[in-house]
Order: sequence, then C-alpha cells, then structure tokens
Amino acid sequence: MSAQEQVVDEAERIRLLVKRLRGRGELTDAQKQALAELKDAVEGSTSAAEEAQDAGAVALLTRLLGLTDDEETLDAASAVIAACSGHMAAANKVSTSSYGPATVCIREAALGDGLGARVWLVAHTLCAELAEAEAAAATAAEAAQEAAPEAAAAEAGAGGAAVAAPGGPRRPLLRGQAVLELGSGCGVCGLAAAQLGAARVVLSDVEGPVLRNLAACLELNAAHLPPAPVAPAPSPQGLLPGPREEEAGAEAGAEVGASGSAGEQPAQGGAGPEAAVVWERGNACVRLLDWAEAVEALDGPRGAGEGQGGQQRPCASDPGPLPPRVPLEERFPVIIGSEVMYELAHAELVAAVLAHRLAPGGCAVLSCAVRELKVFAHFAVECRRRGLRYRRRQVPVAQILRGGSGSASGSGSGSSSFQGVLGRLDCYEGGFLVMAIDRADAPCASWYRSDWEEV
Repeated sequence: MSAQEQVVDEAERIRLLVKRLRGRGELTDAQKQALAELKDAVEGSTSAAEEAQDAGAVALLTRLLGLTDDEETLDAASAVIAACSGHMAAANKVSTSSYGPATVCIREAALGDGLGARVWLVAHTLCAELAEAEAAAATAAEAAQEAAPEAAAAEAGAGGAAVAAPGGPRRPLLRGQAVLELGSGCGVCGLAAAQLGAARVVLSDVEGPVLRNLAACLELNAAHLPPAPVAPAPSPQGLLPGPREEEAGAEAGAEVGASGSAGEQPAQGGAGPEAAVVWERGNACVRLLDWAEAVEALDGPRGAGEGQGGQQRPCASDPGPLPPRVPLEERFPVIIGSEVMYELAHAELVAAVLAHRLAPGGCAVLSCAVRELKVFAHFAVECRRRGLRYRRRQVPVAQILRGGSGSASGSGSGSSSFQGVLGRLDCYEGGFLVMAIDRADAPCASWYRSDWEEV
C-alpha cells in the first residue's frame, strides 16, 4: 500500500470511528471501544486529530460530556477534544482577555471536571456585547448631558412640558446593577461584568471542581475588581413572596447569605485548612446554584422529580469544599449566561431559573451556540409557559471568530484573536444567538438595544 493510500485509509477509519459514536444517552461497549481507538489515534497523529475535528468529533463529544458520569468515558472524550482543539483545550492554561476597560484573567481546568471548566468561544461574544452596551450607554449619557441646555430651552418653549428624547431612554445594562451569571464556568463573562460597572456580581455553578476553579479565577482577578458595595436593605422586588420565605431565610442565614459576606471559609462539604477557599473578592462572589431548585420553587417539591428536570445534582456527593448557595428568595435585576443549553432538559431548567430569579422589570441576556435547533425552540416554548418574553438576535459567524470588539491574548503573548473550544462551524445548525428575556407581566422598561427579533 502506498503512503497516499495509507493516509486515505486512516482518514476513512477516523471518520468511521466518529460515526460510531453518534447516538443518544450512555455509550455502548462497542462505542466505548471506538472512543478508545479514536483517543489513541488522535493523540498519536496530528493529521488524525484534524480529520476527527473535520468529522465533527468536538461537538459530538462536547455533548457527551454533559450526558455521562462514567469516568473512563469522560477522560477519553476530554482527551480527544484536547487533541482536536490543540492549545485551546489544554488544561491549566491561564489567559488574559480585554473587553473595553475590563481585563479578565482566566485559568481553565480539565474538561473532565465538567463543561464549565473551559472557556467556550461564544463566551467572548457575550463579553464584547456587555462592553459595547456599557460604552454605548456612556456615550449616550455624555450626549444627553451636552444637550441638556437645548432640552431645557425646548421645554421652556413648549410651555414647561417635557420633551422626550428621540428613540426613548436607554438604560445601561450593567451600571449599578446586581448581576447573576448562570453556569459561570471559568467566570469570564461575570468577571467582565464586575469590571464594566455592575455593583455586585454573583458567579454561579453547580459542580464542585468547576466552583473551586472559579474561585481560583476570582483570585486571579482580585486586583482588577472594584471594592464590594455596602449592602443595602433588601427591596421588596428582590425577595420572592410565598410560604417558603421563612425556610429559605433560615437556610440563607446558615450559609452566611449567598450574596452576603462569606469570605474565607470551609463552607459546605469541606473541613480543615485545605478546605479554606476564598469565595469573595471585591464586588464579585462565587456561589452554588442548582437550577433544579427553581423547578421545585415554582412547581413544588414534585416538580424537579418529573420528566427531565429530575436529574441528580452534581454537587450532592462532592467531597471537596463548596461555596454557600444563592438564597432561595433572592432575585436579580440582571442575569447573564453563556453556553447554558445543550439538551432539552437544559432549556426547561434555564427557563425555570429565569422565571424564579429574574426581578420584575429586570432583563436576562444569554449567548449560545445552537447545536440543535429543537433545544432553542423548546426554550422559547418554556419561556412562554413560565410567563417570560423571549426575543433573540442572530450573531454572524465572522463576529464569533473575531470576538466582537474585544481583544484577547494568551499569557505572555501579544494581542491575538480570541481563543476557545468551538469545533466545526457546520456542527452548529442554528448558528449563534444572543437572547433577550424579561418578564411578560413586568417587562424591562428600557433595553440597552432595540434590534431584537420577536419570536
């Protein structure tokens, strides 16, 4: 067999191995064998890794990471993704990204620790969106200040009647707001928000290893974060009404308040000096948030046990230190999230947590790659069922690849294009979306932009 024939034969073998991995649920023994063979092939050959990536291995195995708890499968899938993605998937890589005035340092962990252990490329688009929103609001505020004398003259000419600005008011997205980031992972979006004007940011996730790496990322950014604000008295709209308030308040008090001061503490699941983790720095903190709690709060204790919402909680058996939980009764005026939906179950859970956590008049902005159209169609249905208004904006692929208006650089290097795990672009059948969600009965009165598509 000639060298060229060998290359063709190897390429066909790689494509066949990737094809064997397609399916739903846990892998069969034959599929596990195919995964093991694929791992050996891509780790031993750059051309095999490139062929696997072209065959859609990254998107396929990324989805698998969210479906299985089998350690052997997780390790093999993570190894294949790392080989296919090169330096972008290397564990313990520290990188620095800039979004307007915000500079964010991130340490990524191993994919086997969970999907949140890595920065996915779409996250940079949300960071750029946040920076652009605050820059636009600042520009509008300056223009309004300069136009104030003219506006006063116009008002006087109108007999004292106020003259509305063209297009109506546009509020800043983050400025002075309490922000909850869902599925923070490495925290790049939440840490950017903390530097872009948010009064307070709660970085949340549910998996122990991801939460502990998130605390390490928080520590890396300590020097860039504004000081913690003085805690105001809770406003009525920031609390959830209902009979569970007393129980939730007791739980929050036992945990020193998920958004209050927790400092350096063993927290849940840990003991001894090695368990001391700093969960707060400046105006940001790390908190545990189980989305299934939202289903229980909205539908009762049986709600989270019905259908796909009844998944086992990853933090339940984690032996390591865990941060305090977000208090059950706390709502937020701004919620952000990136790459939070991979499966139909996620669509249901995210809609529930938004309905549970979003304050009246608040807004949520989510950025996701659409791997399966049906997941996001289901999300739109779930939002309506939960009393939420759902709108969206398609993001061009070129904007994803250049990372919007931000810039990023690897540790010790000059400015370069954004880095992150992505995979083949044609694996994302719905492209890339930025989604705007608010409450149908108490919508956000002034969004930071107006080009949302109604769904």
